[in-house]
Amino acid sequence: MAEVKIADLSDAPAEGTGKVVEFEHPLTGYEYGIALFNVKGKFYSITNECKRCSGQLGIGELQGLYVICPRDDTPWHVRNGLCKFNKSLSMSTYKVQIKDGGLVIVI
Repeated sequence: MAEVKIADLSDAPAEGTGKVVEFEHPLTGYEYGIALFNVKGKFYSITNECKRCSGQLGIGELQGLYVICPRDDTPWHVRNGLCKFNKSLSMSTYKVQIKDGGLVIVI
């Protein structure tokens, strides 16, 4: 596992919004796409690609702790990755920490 800086605090999404963050894993070289959200000043990260339709969650509408997929309206919980209407569907989430003026995840 490696700590990865995903954004500077100045580039973090505004309260109640999200954004797409793409990066290369420093150890494996794999490309990652995550969605980063700001909910009441706390940051959450979930896999960017919707498991149901491949929509980009980072551009979806944030409603409380749920992001609504812009392609098929599926709500995903940004803290635990569960689909609101089908708890058997889940997506990877990543704990976001503020460190050295940036946002960091362990992946």
